Amino acid sequence: PHPLPDPEWTEERFRVDRKKLEVMLLAATEGRVNGGEDFFQKVMDDTQTQIAWPSKLKIGAKSKKDPHIKVCGKRENVREAKDRIMSVLDTKSNRVTLKMDVSHTEHSHVIGKGGNNIKRVMEETGCHIHFPDSNRNNQAEKSNQVSIAGQPGGVEAARVKIRELLPLVLSFELPAIMQSDPSSPTVQHISQTYNLTVSFKPPTRLYRATGVVRGSQNNINAVKRGTALLLEHLAGSLASTISITTHLDIAPQHHLFMKGRNGSNIKHITQRTGAQIHFPDPN
Repeated sequence: PHPLPDPEWTEERFRVDRKKLEVMLLAATEGRVNGGEDFFQKVMDDTQTQIAWPSKLKIGAKSKKDPHIKVCGKRENVREAKDRIMSVLDTKSNRVTLKMDVSHTEHSHVIGKGGNNIKRVMEETGCHIHFPDSNRNNQAEKSNQVSIAGQPGGVEAARVKIRELLPLVLSFELPAIMQSDPSSPTVQHISQTYNLTVSFKPPTRLYRATGVVRGSQNNINAVKRGTALLLEHLAGSLASTISITTHLDIAPQHHLFMKGRNGSNIKHITQRTGAQIHFPDPN
């Protein structure tokens, strides 16, 4: 009969700081004391554990991903070995957390089907990204705040990637005489070619019929080109007279900062782009 597994026996995998490990392995190649080999061997001897570490780690590689260490042994010993390793190679020492506003209506779009989008961002940047749990069961107060935790470089990269995952929605009012049919072959062709969703809202008492084009931030050129072609198709020579609108979600507490002193930031953007920018009335 097979001997029963020791209930005290366990193994644990955890990440360590890549830069710190590189420095340690470099020291070993230069034959200095307490390089990688020495350090892990001493921890193994002192704690009676087995440790697997990436001894062939490529020094100075482009990858920012923190590598894994694996420790096997008795539960208590593994904990002691991990504490000893982390006291020297802990990734958390320069860990930062960034909170960013992403409109709660776009959270599921950013997270992606089965969480695929956000898992990919976490893997590529080595960060942990958290969306507010309260939105699932709280109908009244939805939170826009998304937090990203990790190394400073990774956190900034994750922020950029999340921004790129946001949808870009452009809308425009159509002159009364124009017919709009989202299922027309031309509209369908533009949608498929530029990977856009096109929809039309019927006129109301206050507004004329509205066209809405939805694409993604990481594909801005396609959204612009597709929208221009759509307007040409719908309005012909009037296309250049139709104004296009988009909305950004910016937390009210950041409005003053965004506007700049005496609205200087907004004036600068308006001069450069010719776009009109309206902030909601603070009252």
